[in-house]
Amino acid sequence: MNNQAGHLRPMDSRHSLPIGKLSLLLTIVTVALLAQGCTKILDDDLGGGADIGSGIVTPPAVPAGPMAADVRVISDPQGGTYVSELSCVFEASEIPGGGSKPIIITVNWVAPCGTHKSEVFVFDGGKQTYESSYSESGRAIALTFWTTISWTDAQGKHQIQSGTAACS
Repeated sequence: MNNQAGHLRPMDSRHSLPIGKLSLLLTIVTVALLAQGCTKILDDDLGGGADIGSGIVTPPAVPAGPMAADVRVISDPQGGTYVSELSCVFEASEIPGGGSKPIIITVNWVAPCGTHKSEVFVFDGGKQTYESSYSESGRAIALTFWTTISWTDAQGKHQIQSGTAACS
C-alpha cells in the first residue's frame, strides 16, 4: 500500500515547473517570436539577413564607399587694412545613407592671380567644425582672397566658395 500511495503523490519538485520558471519560459518564447519578426523587418527594409534556426542575426550591410557630407561656410574671411592673417571656418555634417570611408576636404586660398595655399582636412563622420587660415609670414596681405572648399563623397564631387576678403 505504501508503494501505491507513492504513485498517487504529486510529482516532486525536480519534475514540476514552478511559476517563476514558467514566466521565464514564456518570456523566452515571446522574445524569440519578436526576434523572428524583427529579423523579417531587417531583411525586408534594410537588406540584412537572418538565420533564426542557428540563432545568428547579421546586421544590415554598410556601403563600403565614402560617406556623404554637407559642408557649409560658418565664418567668411574678413579683410581690411594691414591684415596679416585671414581665416575661414566651415562645418561638415554627415548625411545618412552614405558609406563608411572618411572624406577628404580640400581648402584652397585663392586670389585673382591664382591659388596661394591648399590645406587638407579629413572628415570621419558626425558633425565637425574646421578652421583654415592664410598668412604671408607676418606681412600685411595686399590682395583680395576667398576660399574654395571641395570634396568628393557618395553623392559625387562638390565645391563651395566663401565670401571675399579685400585686404590692403
